[in-house]
Amino acid sequence: MDAGKAIRNERIRQGMSQKELGIRLNVNNTYVCDLEKNRKYPSRKMAEKLAMALSTPYPVILMRSIELSDIPFQKRDTYKASLPAINALLASL
Repeated sequence: MDAGKAIRNERIRQGMSQKELGIRLNVNNTYVCDLEKNRKYPSRKMAEKLAMALSTPYPVILMRSIELSDIPFQKRDTYKASLPAINALLASL
């Protein structure tokens, strides 16, 4: 699971710099960088602020952070088969 990568991808998708996201979160851009590199993890309150700043529900950010290696081996085929539907759902949000 790479939540930092999902946060970074969402920020970039919206054309936002780390500095701009930091301003929206009332933190410095170093903290945003640390989040994106998984050196820090957001508190529940910060996750809520992050979701609002990115206009994306935090569970959606977490869903986008799932990697194939996170899925138990015996369930990977099912995950791969359902991935197009999951991605379509996430893209529609």
